[in-house]
Amino acid sequence: MRGEAKAGAPLRVIFFDLGGVLVNVHFERFIEGLARHTGRTPAEVIALRASMRSDSRLFDSGGIDGDEFLERLSRKLDRPLERPLLESLYTDIFSLKEDVAGLARLLHGRFRLSIISNTDPLHYNYIVGRYPFFSLFEKPVTSFGAGLLKPDPAIYAFALRELAVEPEEALFIDDLEENVAGARQAGMRVLHFSGAETLRLQLDGLLPPGQGQ
Repeated sequence: MRGEAKAGAPLRVIFFDLGGVLVNVHFERFIEGLARHTGRTPAEVIALRASMRSDSRLFDSGGIDGDEFLERLSRKLDRPLERPLLESLYTDIFSLKEDVAGLARLLHGRFRLSIISNTDPLHYNYIVGRYPFFSLFEKPVTSFGAGLLKPDPAIYAFALRELAVEPEEALFIDDLEENVAGARQAGMRVLHFSGAETLRLQLDGLLPPGQGQ
């Protein structure tokens, strides 16, 4: 593997980030949808979203549930929306990265696969409910479930305990350098994701023979 590793320890588990690695995140759908249904401009919706950054972090870390988060969002709108519509606009922003999913399928069976993701229950449940592919992943670790957010090294330690592996037996893949740094601090092997083709090269030696070319 062309990446960071500790010599001598067998690799047992590969952890993937979710948004930006396994799924595309189309935030523009949410912005455009809210603007269309509330009469706000996209710029106003973007500003509204920025004003809810602390609420989003609280939601991601399990501090509030989906009902409370959507209620807070609704209160900020000049034209409150019905809960089903608001939830649909909030969640229908993802698409599977088919090329990365293909690599994960090749790795499955050779290694245990899992997830470490900063996400909330509305987004997470939408993704795993829409894509059966996510049944490949064992004991996914979410920020809202762990009560911890990347890049806090504690969430990586939590994930390692959940999968019962030592840090040097685990590889973590993320598209954000600060999250990679957190995993590195926790003693894990790491790869900074920048695209499926680069990842295929980085995973050289882990993929089945002939699949890493």
